[in-house]
Amino acid sequence: MKTLRYLGYVMAAFLAMTSCTSDTESSVVKEQSLYPYFAVISDIHVGRPDSKEKIIKTLQHIQSGNKQLDAIFVVGDITDQSTENQYNGLIQLFDAHVPKSTPVYYMLGNHDQVWLDGDPEARYLSKLKQPLHQYVEIKGFPFITISVRSITPYLFYTQKEVDFLSAALEDASKKYPNSPIFVFAHVGVTNTVYGTGWNEGWGVSHLASVLEKYPQVVLFSGHSHFPIGDPRSIHQSKFTSVNLGSVAYSEIEAGFSEGEHPPGNDYVTEAVIVSVNKDMSVKLQRLDTYRNEAILPDWILWAPHNGTMFTYANRNGGSAPSFKNTDKPTISEIKTNSCKAIFPQATDNDVVHHYILKVVNSDGNIYKQMTLFSRFYLNSDMPESLDANITDLQPATKYTIKVIAVDSYKNKSTEITSAEFITNSI
Repeated sequence: MKTLRYLGYVMAAFLAMTSCTSDTESSVVKEQSLYPYFAVISDIHVGRPDSKEKIIKTLQHIQSGNKQLDAIFVVGDITDQSTENQYNGLIQLFDAHVPKSTPVYYMLGNHDQVWLDGDPEARYLSKLKQPLHQYVEIKGFPFITISVRSITPYLFYTQKEVDFLSAALEDASKKYPNSPIFVFAHVGVTNTVYGTGWNEGWGVSHLASVLEKYPQVVLFSGHSHFPIGDPRSIHQSKFTSVNLGSVAYSEIEAGFSEGEHPPGNDYVTEAVIVSVNKDMSVKLQRLDTYRNEAILPDWILWAPHNGTMFTYANRNGGSAPSFKNTDKPTISEIKTNSCKAIFPQATDNDVVHHYILKVVNSDGNIYKQMTLFSRFYLNSDMPESLDANITDLQPATKYTIKVIAVDSYKNKSTEITSAEFITNSI
């Protein structure tokens, strides 16, 4: 009898504890639901041969959390060439893979302003039934979208867009003085996030004077397709900018040996999940939707949103990349005019961006130099070592290979050096 009574006490305590835990969890979920939770993607390029599968995977991943998204923002280049068939495909994809209860906000990018068959803006309006620019409230927070209106080189936004943005920001800053103001534009501001500064046309300068008045602004942009795993994909100065990467494919800045579309660039699809917390901080979760994994670390925008808590400002990358003491390039497949060099990846506090590979003569002079990307954008598929086929060597000549790792802020490691080798004679 005592045993049964004891078991009854234990069961009652367990049920009480379970009820308490359940109530706490329910309270947390309810509290979180009071604040915006949304996804942002860009450059989906409906109409490209492999776009459908990538978009479906992305939509599935961004909706795989334990609560429903309050909205999805698609920040331009929603089609590849703005044809009617591509718009039909866009609508079918989102109707099939996004519940009707989740609003989707679209905006035009430069690819959506291509004139192949008819007026692209009229098609956008008739097919999607949304304004070109929008200023809406979601759970008590302001959201502003603007569409690309011009594909005149390096302009993208006309005075009408500038005026709309200016008026919306002025209103939002007064109505929501303590909250972040979320802004969405296909092309970001020049020399802010990764991808906006390396070449003319990948950023715009004429939005800066408007945005810089409002430190509350969090600007989301795409266009460049530059991967969001690079730490420069978030930038804070007068306001916050966030690079969205692309759902279609990835690009890298020009000027490297492997070109703007390095190995694996077609296997990169990305998204950002944004959640506002009770303390008014904003969490940005970067997602690799190709591999269904997070890109860490998350970024946190701390309140107050007045510029005093810009933790992503004036960054220099910290320490330089480093190799292990035992690391060195190994040389194989030595021929008359070529060889193959293999070397392990270095480590960095953020990411190693690329490597400089030098072919050095026996007299110490650099005979040839090339660069290789670390392929950080492949995340868990990033290889542990890299190899390079080195050509145009001289026969019967002594060489060594030296490798230097470079991070996103141009900090360089000490070089590692191969053993000396001799190319074959003719």
